[in-house]
Amino acid sequence: MGNFGLKGEEIYELLRKVVSGSFSERELIQLVNLFQEISLSYLRYLQILGRRIGGGEPDQLSELENIALDCVAPLFRRDRQGRFVILRAYFGEDLKGYDPERPLEILADVRRLVVKKTKQELSRIFRERDPEGARLLRNIRVAVRTSKDLHIFREAGKDWLCWRRDAVAELNLELDALAGDLETVHAAPRSGGLRRDLPLIPAAELRARFLSVHSANDPVPISLRKMLEIVGESPEYQNCIPVDMAAWVMREVHARLLHAHMREEARTGGPFEHVQNREIGEAVAAVDALLWEKLKRYVWRQKLPPKVAEAYRCALRDVIQDELDPHQRLSYYRQLKHYLPDLDYLEYRNRHRSIFEYLAKLGRQELAQRLRHLI
Repeated sequence: MGNFGLKGEEIYELLRKVVSGSFSERELIQLVNLFQEISLSYLRYLQILGRRIGGGEPDQLSELENIALDCVAPLFRRDRQGRFVILRAYFGEDLKGYDPERPLEILADVRRLVVKKTKQELSRIFRERDPEGARLLRNIRVAVRTSKDLHIFREAGKDWLCWRRDAVAELNLELDALAGDLETVHAAPRSGGLRRDLPLIPAAELRARFLSVHSANDPVPISLRKMLEIVGESPEYQNCIPVDMAAWVMREVHARLLHAHMREEARTGGPFEHVQNREIGEAVAAVDALLWEKLKRYVWRQKLPPKVAEAYRCALRDVIQDELDPHQRLSYYRQLKHYLPDLDYLEYRNRHRSIFEYLAKLGRQELAQRLRHLI
């Protein structure tokens, strides 16, 4: 068990000082760095398992370090007396429940706390960066939970989708989890088992084959069943799919269908199309003017520098345009970073998120209100 450059006794003493309030600035930085390193090692582990943690930045390590710091930052929240409330509640005042002669016990609890918090914060960061993806994953879980033939199991830190009959046959699924569905319990495997000793179907192949059988009106459960039927009919691949792959395929296929639909609409535009486009342009201009008035107030109250306000305005224009072209939608952070290239995610959270996302929400609501009669 690595201690990240510190001995177990040193970690015990460092944490004791921070929790009791008798620490120096250097000691606090040491503890923050320790927590960040533990979180970073967990993020790297998730990447090895195939999780995509970063957002594709050129300096991937720097972004991972920022995410790790973002994940552990809430653990250092203080009360009005300057005490670290979460650390005191978790470890107890002065670490009374720990034996200084057995420092590995406290290191194990430190790891447990940091990893748990990292998991929680990753879920929140994902929702903020990719609300559409988070919504799709949530819809998949709801669809599986309410169906009698689908199941999600967890293995090696990843969620997998399969037929429930195969889960019963190979995973020793608890009967209670089947809600008394005796037909499923006694059924044979649906498609020859999970075949987990075989390679996983490539995402691009699954997307291509799913596109050929998918209908734009298919609800989520039908889409999931079609994907499982594809892998079930492919004896060279595993008979299960990672949930995040299923979400990616559905998203990619929906985007392609939307592209095709928009091209068809552009090709067969009706006689009143120019009128509608003019009204949409007027609505977008009105929203832009409203947001610019709000931004000028922030500048006047010295809450935003003029150059940052200009960057906000440009990014908010892109947000509004994305409402008209949702398949190109980016996260708020990515939108603003395009106009503030040096912006990292931690700075975005601490200095920009509250104002920018408030204005983005306001602009989207205002645009929807103005276009309601056109929809």
